[in-house]
Amino acid sequence: KLKAVLLVSGLYGLRTHAWTGARKLLAPLFNLLFLDILGVGSNDERDIQSPDYMIQRDMDGQDWYVLSAQMELMNLHPFQDILFSTKALCDALTAKGAKVHRATCGLNHWLLVLQFNTFVKGFCSGLTMH
Repeated sequence: KLKAVLLVSGLYGLRTHAWTGARKLLAPLFNLLFLDILGVGSNDERDIQSPDYMIQRDMDGQDWYVLSAQMELMNLHPFQDILFSTKALCDALTAKGAKVHRATCGLNHWLLVLQFNTFVKGFCSGLTMH
């Protein structure tokens, strides 16, 4: 049984068909991008590959650590939010009973690794051996 899950900076939501407002205008561009880099071309495929959508089971108080950079794309919105936002994932985990610990580390996606050791020390000190 996993005691904790650690997610480090990723694409957590690919569901372009659920976008509203001005973001919906960008959906065709991101559909092509997601098809090219991830091989997901349909709404169903994007749903299945979206962790924020696929959380189905009760998390029963499991600890989840979600680590992201302070400004993944140097605050270039809406692209930073579209690609790297963890809010929907954290909300879905919390709704299913997980204990979500959000953390930021490093200025951007590329510099996250330079400050990762600071996060890992705190993370590992909270784990217990059985």
